[in-house]
Amino acid sequence: MADTTGALYRPVIIAPVVYCLVGFTMGPLAEEMLYRAVLYGSLRHWMRPVFAVAIQALLFGLMHRYGLLYMSMAFASGLVFMGMYLWRRTLWSPVLVHAMMNAVSLIPLLVMLLAFSSHM
Repeated sequence: MADTTGALYRPVIIAPVVYCLVGFTMGPLAEEMLYRAVLYGSLRHWMRPVFAVAIQALLFGLMHRYGLLYMSMAFASGLVFMGMYLWRRTLWSPVLVHAMMNAVSLIPLLVMLLAFSSHM
C-alpha cells in the first residue's frame, strides 16, 4: 500500500519544519524585542549606552549555546543588530535582518530533511 500522507505530514518532518518556521519568524521578533528593546532600554538608564550595548550583545551571545564560535558570532550579531536599532530607530530593521540570517542557515537544513524524508 502506498503512503498517501506525503513527506510533510510525517512526524519526523513536522517538528523540524515548525522549528525552522519559528526560527525565522517568531524567534527573531521575540529576541529583538527582548534584547534590543527591553534589555537595552532598561540598561541604558543605569549605565553609559556603550556598556548597555556591550552587555545586551554579550547576553545575546551567551544565550546561543551552540559552541564558542557560534556564541562569538551571536555576540557580534548582537552588536550589529543593536547598531541597526540605534541607527534606524526602529526594531523592524534588526528583526528583518535577524530573520534573514536565520533563514539562510535554516532553509538548507529544511531542504536536506525534506530530501531525506522522501527516501524513507
